[in-house]
Amino acid sequence: NTYDLAFDISYLLDTVGVDYSKKYVTCRQDTDLFVDVPLSISIDPGGNINSMTVWQYNDVKFEEKCIKEFFVKGKKDHLDLCKEFDYYYAIHRLRCSTVYLYHDAQAHKERDKDNVRISEQIEKQLRDLGWRVVPMIPRTNNPGHDAKHTIINALLKGDIGWLPKIKVNRNQCSNLIVSIEGAET
Repeated sequence: NTYDLAFDISYLLDTVGVDYSKKYVTCRQDTDLFVDVPLSISIDPGGNINSMTVWQYNDVKFEEKCIKEFFVKGKKDHLDLCKEFDYYYAIHRLRCSTVYLYHDAQAHKERDKDNVRISEQIEKQLRDLGWRVVPMIPRTNNPGHDAKHTIINALLKGDIGWLPKIKVNRNQCSNLIVSIEGAET
């Protein structure tokens, strides 16, 4: 399930107008963001591209929404990705600084030249930026790809009553949608 047009048009017209500079591109424009609800982020650090999706749970509607995606390429890395996330959600952090952090097992295993895990670097960067980080990945291996695909497909179908419905913001998460649609499962 996808949705779109979750923008505060008044804010965009009154504040941004025709000035599309980065300083105005923040969560302030997003009408699908619940102010006092923690964010969940899923980071996929990599060599050439680092990506992140931002999620928020709506317990009233029993749904998990993917409200934003970020990615950096080239010389930028996972720490730059965290900075972009923080810039965009700085206003939200002032009201609710909790962020639930998810990443793949590789981020827990891989280390930099100083023998620091990528997952630890990400957690530290977010904490240094003022977030209260709750790591959500066990220190062991994640489930295999087949198990993940089975669960993800069930969630995306939305037909299992005891699991939340998944919704993806079509305007803010176009790369995620392309990735899901292009997956072999």
